[in-house]
Amino acid sequence: KTGLGGATIKVFVHALTDAVLPAEAEVVDRPVAQEIITRIGRVLREHSESIIKTDGVDVLNDLLKMTRKLIASLEGNGARFRFWLNTTLAFLRAGSVPLKLFGWEYLGELIRFIKTNRPPPSQLAVVGAGASAVNGLYQLTSGDPDNLQWTKTSEEGLTLTIFQCSIEGQGNRKWWYISHADESSPGTEQDIDYYKHEKPRGKHPPRLGWEGCDNE
Repeated sequence: KTGLGGATIKVFVHALTDAVLPAEAEVVDRPVAQEIITRIGRVLREHSESIIKTDGVDVLNDLLKMTRKLIASLEGNGARFRFWLNTTLAFLRAGSVPLKLFGWEYLGELIRFIKTNRPPPSQLAVVGAGASAVNGLYQLTSGDPDNLQWTKTSEEGLTLTIFQCSIEGQGNRKWWYISHADESSPGTEQDIDYYKHEKPRGKHPPRLGWEGCDNE
């Protein structure tokens, strides 16, 4: 409500967080959590300027930190993104300089979130490969974040796949490959590898830096 001060809202959010997030809970997916977060978002967007005036920036900062914890309990990236997008836009449009600074801070987080969680492209185009059969348009055949794959069939009937594979002795590192996967043992030494990328950054295949493979 409009009459609530920031300190009172902070106590309220703290109690809600403890109620919605039991000590042993990791992720909850409850309608009540969504409703609570929706209401908190409305308070933040409509009353943050008055909270700063009456209680100071530190109280609002603490409130945002607790809200972040509650938001993290939601399953699905969409709900978290919508909350912070709407809150960030409201802060950036505010007349208060401290609120605008909060908005710029969360805008950076939104950009990082988008880069990290953007969906894989439905198609990949490979051009300029020395092995002409590798060139062409690959279709997404596995959207699993831990097992992304794009596949195409060449004019010669050769099925080629762009995928990531863990490399023995490299810890958790994965290399990207363009390969003709062995039908019985894909992702093994039985594959015929055409190109590889040993130092990928991000979750999707890099544009440059591919090297030819030696299958001997």
